[in-house]
Amino acid sequence: MAHIFNRTVLKKSNWIVLYCLVIAFIVLLYRSTSSPIYPMNLWVDSNAALTIGRGMINGTVVYRDLFDQRGPYFYFIHAISALISDHSFTGVFILEVIFSTIFLYYSYKTLLIYTTDKAAIFGLPLVSLLIYHSKAFAVGDSPEEFILPLITISFYYLLLLMHGNGTWLGNKFNLVLNGFAFGAVFWIKFNAAGFWIGWFLIFFFFLISKRKYREILPFALNFFAGFILSCLPVIMYFSLNCAWSFLIESYFIVNIFYYPSSVSFSSPIKIYAENIYQSLIQDFSFAFTMAGIILFGVTGKNERRRLERLTPLVCFIFLSLGVYVGRMAPVYYRFVFLAFTILAFVMICQALAKKLLLDELSMRYAIIFSL
Repeated sequence: MAHIFNRTVLKKSNWIVLYCLVIAFIVLLYRSTSSPIYPMNLWVDSNAALTIGRGMINGTVVYRDLFDQRGPYFYFIHAISALISDHSFTGVFILEVIFSTIFLYYSYKTLLIYTTDKAAIFGLPLVSLLIYHSKAFAVGDSPEEFILPLITISFYYLLLLMHGNGTWLGNKFNLVLNGFAFGAVFWIKFNAAGFWIGWFLIFFFFLISKRKYREILPFALNFFAGFILSCLPVIMYFSLNCAWSFLIESYFIVNIFYYPSSVSFSSPIKIYAENIYQSLIQDFSFAFTMAGIILFGVTGKNERRRLERLTPLVCFIFLSLGVYVGRMAPVYYRFVFLAFTILAFVMICQALAKKLLLDELSMRYAIIFSL
């Protein structure tokens, strides 16, 4: 724990966060229509969410007085946005930049598992450009946009463990953080929480195979504490407003029983396959992501363990089952899968580091060059 408070480490971490913030701001400034350079975000869903957020800070209760079927955290985010800017999408844009900064920071940390520092620095603008130019990004302000960094956080810690660095298991903050990320996604859009089913399977199989039985109980308690922490705003809000029945009806019952387009046994499987196929042929970033998952699994056998190479595929399968089974998914649903894009950039950054001699540059010039 002492190294976390080391001045050199803190100074470097602050510069990396600032670097991620600059990239996020520049890219989202022209990619998100919530940006101040656009008159307004014309997406119906975004306007509905901001209307609900504005209503919440003015005394109306989500689901009871203003109906929609997305999770309460999505509307909490828009209530905060409305507090920042009541008559524009500027507040939404600010939160988009913050969430994108978190995504890029943990993408950087994931790259560091497999590449050098300067190669990871160089790769971050490329990651941002591909992610936010995806068709799945649409015009910005989808629930998936806020889910992406939360999945990236847990994905980083799982890959770190699989690669042989399990020191974070002894850090309660990291354990609680993973539990909070899971809970936050559950309360934004619960079908995306399928990612953590694969995450748990890999995690517990690893601990059991390594006979790390003593790690299981502390992990479970701290992870659960993080999940409960994420639930507290929901518990307080709906208890104070006596609106639990409206939450259950609108968020769970409507999404599970009324929203899907298919209820037969064979049809969901067919729709799942069609969703994957349409995503592959319609969106380069999705195809690029899938290629990264496959190549990560079949290359680097000397550097990566078998379970490590299987980790992304297992997590992707359970995430995609939650998102794609039983319904023809809109384009923006694909955005959550782009958390796995970092795997392709692991190989790209390794190649570019050798080709462009990045390790011979100072950190300052590596940042300038990458920008």
